[in-house]
Amino acid sequence: SATTIGYKRILRFPTVEATQLRFSITGSKCGAVISKIGVFRAPQILVPPEVTRNQSGEVLITPSDEESVVFYTLDGSSPTPASLKYTGPVPTGGKVEVRAIAHDPSNGESSPERRESFDLPRKDWRIMGTGDERAYAVIDGDRSTAWHQGAENKPVDLVIDMGKVQDISGFRYYPDQRLWGPGIISHYEFYIAVEPDQWILADQGEFPNIRNNPVWQAREFVPARARYFRLRALKIIGGEHETGYGEIDVITLP
Repeated sequence: SATTIGYKRILRFPTVEATQLRFSITGSKCGAVISKIGVFRAPQILVPPEVTRNQSGEVLITPSDEESVVFYTLDGSSPTPASLKYTGPVPTGGKVEVRAIAHDPSNGESSPERRESFDLPRKDWRIMGTGDERAYAVIDGDRSTAWHQGAENKPVDLVIDMGKVQDISGFRYYPDQRLWGPGIISHYEFYIAVEPDQWILADQGEFPNIRNNPVWQAREFVPARARYFRLRALKIIGGEHETGYGEIDVITLP
């Protein structure tokens, strides 16, 4: 059921199988006038599903069309309709490569494959130096969320405790994805430490063209052991006072 107003409104609902249909007018401002009524079957939109992993280590797969069936693999093989069927969050631990497709069982067609690789699970990670719970948006696995630190002067630090010592060989930074999202880091320093008072500079540099290409920025360095890491923002695009983070992650050896 729904309300209509105006000319040629299309009301959408989930695909159903039927041999008959009935259109009932339950209310009208005046005498109802119907020139034409029709029903349609829109094809499914088969594009690669979105694949994310939350802070708890659960993999979430979301198709663009709710009526699509999703199949996935965790072993590096290409998914088919004979692969694992996605029915809800998939618990994972450690490094994992997820491949997924959206499938239309009515015609047997499938979308192109989506491939996402995830490194260390972040369920034990803690953000240091702030009491703002919103800061955990930078490690929640949801690329649509972001957190901003306000500071008049640079540098600004984001410090994370990974919970235990890890062998890491790089890091990844994902900027705020909102249109004209503030605080995109252009120049940085990245520090690591086994103890929180023994910092070592592991990498420094620039994210070139990040304003026009605000995607994952990956930087690798000489492998080292660390429990803590610090991303220091030296310069923000446009000279803004806020420093923004969509996601932050580390890279480990294969």
